[in-house]
Amino acid sequence: MLNKNQKKFFIILFIFGLVALLPTLIVSILNIANQREMIKSSIENEAFRLAKTMASQEQKNLDTIKNVLISLSKYAEISDKNNNDCNRSMKTLLDYFNEPFPLYFNLTVANINGDVICSALDASGNVNLSDRYYFRQTIETEDMSFSGYSIGRITKKPALLFSYPIKDESGRINLVAVISINIEMLNKQATNLNLLNNDPSMTMTLLDDKNYIIIRQPENEDLIGTIWPEGKISNFKETQEGVGEGVDLDGVKRIFGFTTIPQESGPSHFNLLVGLSQDKINKEIIENKKIDIIIFVAGIIIAVLSSWLVGKKYFE
Repeated sequence: MLNKNQKKFFIILFIFGLVALLPTLIVSILNIANQREMIKSSIENEAFRLAKTMASQEQKNLDTIKNVLISLSKYAEISDKNNNDCNRSMKTLLDYFNEPFPLYFNLTVANINGDVICSALDASGNVNLSDRYYFRQTIETEDMSFSGYSIGRITKKPALLFSYPIKDESGRINLVAVISINIEMLNKQATNLNLLNNDPSMTMTLLDDKNYIIIRQPENEDLIGTIWPEGKISNFKETQEGVGEGVDLDGVKRIFGFTTIPQESGPSHFNLLVGLSQDKINKEIIENKKIDIIIFVAGIIIAVLSSWLVGKKYFE
């Protein structure tokens, strides 16, 4: 058994050993703080890069939709009269465009008053689109326009609606072609493309200009059509693109990269956000500091053993 003086001596030796390790500990803490900022900056850059890449993919999808609308606008059997031949033609075109993947709900044509005069799907009763913002934008800009999250008046299901002008021989708009996009299939398409590279810690969210959620990856149908909470991400909405931090809809703290997919003519746009888990910061720090941690723990063990051996020899 050690007496009181021996215990004090051992404690003093141990403290001296720890004091000797103190500079190493301080340097290590400073390095961790510096490394944290470097890793955070790297994750921010990666989140922003991914947001821009995915936005580019979505822009290609918009270009494809516009090409479909342009093709539709030049289709010979479209007329300003509601007739069964036009409806059958729209049905044939809808089946053709949906052959690789059933993305499109419906193809319709409306006159400049907004009355639907031709539809691939049966329209029950008279359907008018004149109060729809995207329809008015197409008439005003003479270009493609699109809605945000909407419930289709013919399909009665969540959809994105895209419109494009059809002009007569004199160059005046006399009809408007409209494509209805199936939002459920849009999310399944995103899943099939594996945009997140099977990374469960990553999220991708596509919002319309009123912050309704259009696409959410990993797929979560309960979130589609809900509003992204204001102030959820720092810096978001203050600029059209950038990075920020916040708690994601699944409760996980993430670093976000975000960018805007604009309409060619008109104010409508989509916002795309990519979130990367902040846990990556701690994981990379631990991975990078493994050797430092081992050295520091070894130093403590050496300090304990040294104080015990020196004290033992002193008291023998």
